Amino acid sequence: MPKIISRTTNLTAAICCAALFTFASHAAQDVTFSNYDSALSLQQKDVEHSRYHFSGPVTLTGELHISLDMETPTQASGDVIAMQFVPDQEELPKLPKVIKGPYSAPIKAIAVHLTDEQLYNVFGSERQWQQLSHGRDHLVRQRVSVMLRDFDVSVECDNRSYAANLDSISTIYDKSLADNRDIDIGTC
Repeated sequence: MPKIISRTTNLTAAICCAALFTFASHAAQDVTFSNYDSALSLQQKDVEHSRYHFSGPVTLTGELHISLDMETPTQASGDVIAMQFVPDQEELPKLPKVIKGPYSAPIKAIAVHLTDEQLYNVFGSERQWQQLSHGRDHLVRQRVSVMLRDFDVSVECDNRSYAANLDSISTIYDKSLADNRDIDIGTC
C-alpha cells in the first residue's frame, strides 16, 4: 500500500524548510556598523551567529531603567526583571549600531547588569534601593553617567540586541532620584 502524505504535512515541511533557510541566510551574512568612537575596537566577530564584541572605554550619559517584578498590581516584589541603559541622543554616535545586514536596528537601549553595590551607590543607599524596589511602580529610572568596558552586538529573540559591561556608573543629580513612568523597556 502506498504511503499517503497529506498536503498539510507537505505545507508544514515547506514552512520549516523556508524558516531554516531564512535563518541560515541571515546568520551567514555580515553586517555594516555605523561610525563609532575610536576608543572602541572590534575584538571578536562571529558572523555565523551574528555576534560582535567591541572593547574599550567609552563614557556615556543617559538613563538607567530597571524593570521590577510586581508582587501585586500595586506592590513591586524587589526582583529585577531587566536593567537597561538608555543613552542620551547625542551620545549614540559613540556606539556601533548595525546599519546594514540582517536585523539592522538603532540602539534604543543597552542591556546592563549592576552589582548590589552599584545599585546602592546609584540610588543613595541600600535602604533607598530597597524602598524603590519594593514600591508601587514597576519601573525605576535614574539619570546616570556610565563608562563602558565593552559592548556586545548580537541577535536575541529575532531582534538586534545591544549589551555592555560597565567599568563604572554614577548618578547625575540634575533630576529627581527616580522618575517612574510607564515605559515598556521590553524583554523577550
